[in-house]
Amino acid sequence: MAATLGPDEVFRTLFEYCGAKPGAVVDHPWGEVVFKVKKKIFAYIGRPGESSGVTVKPAPEELDALLARPNVQLAHYIGRFGWVNVSIHDQASMKLALRLVDETYEQIAHGKKGGARKAASPSAAGETPPPAAKKSASKEAPAKKEGAAKKEAAAKAGGAKKPAGGKKPAAGSA
Repeated sequence: MAATLGPDEVFRTLFEYCGAKPGAVVDHPWGEVVFKVKKKIFAYIGRPGESSGVTVKPAPEELDALLARPNVQLAHYIGRFGWVNVSIHDQASMKLALRLVDETYEQIAHGKKGGARKAASPSAAGETPPPAAKKSASKEAPAKKEGAAKKEAAAKAGGAKKPAGGKKPAAGSA
């Protein structure tokens, strides 16, 4: 049976590994330790002594297989963007976590498109965008111009028109 890793050892290993990445910067939002590259987080490692895992963003094609593992679950709040928590309790789970840290770092540091954003766009998934997304500014502009032209024509014809903002005209100005 594999040796169990304690929270301090997990934290120290993750801290040293993430900190050794080129351009990596440690930050402490929400009182937790995160590592950033190019001002974007690539790993959440929690607090010393409390955390036994890491939060990372794997490639979308890997997500289902990872979530089938007992030590991987969608991260709170950011799971909808493809981030997962990896609990680390032995060398095998540490190896998986470090590989996922590498992947997340590469996505951000080298501009490789991460999965959730790419998969979320209909065109990237090979789908056609919904009808509302197909409207272009050129199609909307004539409709707006027609409406303005009708109002202008009505004003020239002497038709009654409400003043802008729905206010009543001042006394004696009619």
